[in-house]
Amino acid sequence: MDVLLHAIVRAWHSIGLSIVALDNTAMHRLASLQAIRMCSRLLVLLLILMPMMIRQAFLLVRELIT
Repeated sequence: MDVLLHAIVRAWHSIGLSIVALDNTAMHRLASLQAIRMCSRLLVLLLILMPMMIRQAFLLVRELIT
């Protein structure tokens, strides 16, 4: 979970940096593309991990109830 949280923080940080530094130079466009690419990877990772996290939460709640 810590790895996932770290990946989320890095993705948001790179998005923030690319938005703050956004102008029409090629370097900033590249940073923006890299942030978008990282976000798409993060989204795929979340879509893969989400069922596992939901299942773990369900099992935890079931264990707490019983």
